[in-house]
Amino acid sequence: MRVTGANMNYRINTPACSSETGALGREWLITNGLGGYAFGTVGGQRTRRYHGLLIAALEPPVGRFMLCPAVEERFRQYGREWRLGTFHWEDGTYDPSGFVHLEQFELCDGTPTWFYTIGELTLMKRVEMAHGRNGFP
Repeated sequence: MRVTGANMNYRINTPACSSETGALGREWLITNGLGGYAFGTVGGQRTRRYHGLLIAALEPPVGRFMLCPAVEERFRQYGREWRLGTFHWEDGTYDPSGFVHLEQFELCDGTPTWFYTIGELTLMKRVEMAHGRNGFP
């Protein structure tokens, strides 16, 4: 997937985004204008060494530091828990396999947004990066 331009929009829906190849074979990227970025797969698995939620360019142009590699999201309701992250283990299993709950992924005006469906609920997750800052908005 390649999306360029500030006003470009991209959307994938079920079943593409909740399948192994669809969710883990597509990537998103946002930048802060200083050389820092957030980058990952649609399904949440870190498949590359440089995937993370906050990679800051503290010593530009090459001094990048991974300040936040990941956050493991969990949803709890009425004593049940759903893990929304995804890890692929050496034996080929996925645990957790949160991408199976992924209903839709959007990249809208540079902001990646995930919509997870659990029962009758829809949960939204969004990753934003402040332009011109090495930190969260």
